[in-house]
Amino acid sequence: MADKEDVHVQAKLYTKLKKFQIQDTLLSIPSISGTLELNALIKGLLLSEDSNILEFDFLINGEYFEADSLASYISEKNISTESVIEIEYILKQKEPKLEKSLLHNDWVSSIDVENDLIITGTYDSLVNIWSKKNGKLLCAAESHSMAVKHVLWNKHENNEISFLSASQDQSVLIWMYKRLESKCFSIHSCRGHAGSVDCLALHPRTHKFASGSWDKMIKIWDSKIDLHATNEDIDDSTKKSKKNSMDNAPTIRTPLITLSGHKEPVSSLLWIDDKLVSAGWDHCIRFWDCETATNTFTFTGNKVYLSISYSASSHLLASGSTDKYIRLWDPRVSDGTVVKSMLSSHNGWISSVEWSPSNEHHLVSGSYDNSVKLWDIRSTKKSITNVESHQDKVMCVRWVENDLVLSGGADSQVHITKLDLNE
Repeated sequence: MADKEDVHVQAKLYTKLKKFQIQDTLLSIPSISGTLELNALIKGLLLSEDSNILEFDFLINGEYFEADSLASYISEKNISTESVIEIEYILKQKEPKLEKSLLHNDWVSSIDVENDLIITGTYDSLVNIWSKKNGKLLCAAESHSMAVKHVLWNKHENNEISFLSASQDQSVLIWMYKRLESKCFSIHSCRGHAGSVDCLALHPRTHKFASGSWDKMIKIWDSKIDLHATNEDIDDSTKKSKKNSMDNAPTIRTPLITLSGHKEPVSSLLWIDDKLVSAGWDHCIRFWDCETATNTFTFTGNKVYLSISYSASSHLLASGSTDKYIRLWDPRVSDGTVVKSMLSSHNGWISSVEWSPSNEHHLVSGSYDNSVKLWDIRSTKKSITNVESHQDKVMCVRWVENDLVLSGGADSQVHITKLDLNE
């Protein structure tokens, strides 16, 4: 009987990276070969002078090769030893680089980015606007009476910059930012929730947004700014005829629609075209038709869902939960009993997940284990790198401009990290 060292497998090595392509040849590779041996083989075949400093990862059938050896992989996948294995090699992810940190006075709950501006919400009830270029604080606005839980840039009109903030004080404020004056003005106060407002989602096309609350309700609102608006009726005591201006208290705005269905607090919201998707502490991800105010179908799990993100490229919905797993769902399939895959590496609650804006395989996550991790969903056993560690739990992540990840947390810091994705 032949020793393992004598057993070879037939393989083809290929890459989509033109700079590192080799001759299309059928190779006989020892079955004991793992990633180290495959790296040595590729470097020996490449004529590039810098090949010795390169490191590669390997994909077989669209999945990361993570077995100890080709023999182990063949055995695990029950592949015939007579088969030709096609192995794709890609550049190994380089270590991310921390570009700058933004120091706050309290926990950072939420981040959003618009062009050269960063907005953050913090537990000291402040909304902060920063320059993305130099990290300078441009404006710190206080109109909420309790912690700010979510911030979001609003659609801009007539060169006016607008944003939204949600708070534990049960309100959502619609703001205007005057850049030349470096001042923020709260224009409308959206009232109607009976608990902390924890999440927001802006409709991709219309002037509407959704809010989700600790009161288990979702509400849809008008996001347009109207400087001549009067208070909308909540009850007779709030009805006024006085017109708003930027120097007056924000006028009260009431919801257009209320969606009821969650049995516990609502933690995360997003839009997929005209469909609203919500995640909650009731272990459910719900899909809504807002025109009829109905819950059309539901994905049900067994843990609290804290965050969801949708990729238009892969058509996959990612969810982060309290059981330390990231789950990937296909919302085109209404059978919520099937999860496409699960990613495991965190050691704490996964507070925030977000897809790459440009790569259907890449995802970033933040956790109460103080870490931010970059994932390639073709590898389910481990993340491909840690983006940046915080000194306390991570509460929010944001991925912008293809290669920038922002993260904020209970260490009162926002880290801005540059990725080198080898794309």
